[in-house]
Amino acid sequence: MKNIIFTLPIMLLIAVLSANAQRGPMWQDKELNLTDQQKQKMDDLRFQHQKVMIQKNADLKEAKLEMRNMMRKTEVDEKAVLEKQKRISALKAEISEARLKHRLEMRKALNKEQLEKLIKHERKRDRSGRFHGDRERLHQKMRDRDCPGPGSGPHPEKKPR
Repeated sequence: MKNIIFTLPIMLLIAVLSANAQRGPMWQDKELNLTDQQKQKMDDLRFQHQKVMIQKNADLKEAKLEMRNMMRKTEVDEKAVLEKQKRISALKAEISEARLKHRLEMRKALNKEQLEKLIKHERKRDRSGRFHGDRERLHQKMRDRDCPGPGSGPHPEKKPR
């Protein structure tokens, strides 16, 4: 009996993890029927994107580390800290833009039929809540809930119970 109590949660965890691990990159979806040339193009684009993102993420981590170090000092140079924050914001914007450009390049490698299938597939993923928008759904749930605690009552647009 004890074995069942301990193994059942582990088996459920493995099942959930394996289900999430199966999603993979969008171009590996068999429904898209990509040619070998398209698959190679997608792999090349992904490789180039990953190289760029490694550097951008390293730059961002370094800037955050420098900011943290600046803020730990007893005498803080406000001008330098604000400049560092501008650099961090700029790096985040660069990363976001690079991701979007990469996605657009990937879409260019698809024909019209494949693109329509991809869009349909992405919509299905959005509705399932398993892939895109998980964070947004969580925030929506939290906004819709009454949060117990000092100063937190029901939202103004919600009717009291």
